[in-house]
Amino acid sequence: MIRKEWNEHLQIAEEQPEHLQYRSKWACFHCRTAFVRFQSQQQAVRCPTCEAITSDMGYLFQPPPKHNKKAWAIVQLLAKHHIAYHRAGAVAFINAFITEYGKLPLKGVQKNIDLYLADKKQGVAKH
Repeated sequence: MIRKEWNEHLQIAEEQPEHLQYRSKWACFHCRTAFVRFQSQQQAVRCPTCEAITSDMGYLFQPPPKHNKKAWAIVQLLAKHHIAYHRAGAVAFINAFITEYGKLPLKGVQKNIDLYLADKKQGVAKH
């Protein structure tokens, strides 16, 4: 959402780019729902259904069906490690390398996350 302010001198409404806000999808793992909110700088965003604390999964997040407990467990595991769907590259990375397009069991996804985090830690240590 772009905020506009009135400029008296020019007599026009000018866009204020420093006030850009982006909508993000939030996931509630208690009731397995997802909803859209503006990104919040506040302490926590609560689920409108059950009032549980939710996780920001990014604006490209496609929530699994409520009845698919395995998929929701994988999404919860991603959220626990702060891996989210904020960019198209992140979506491709998660699908191809972390979850292998939903073919891996939960332990396999955890193993891939551990490998990714270890590789990321080594990359930071080298620099």
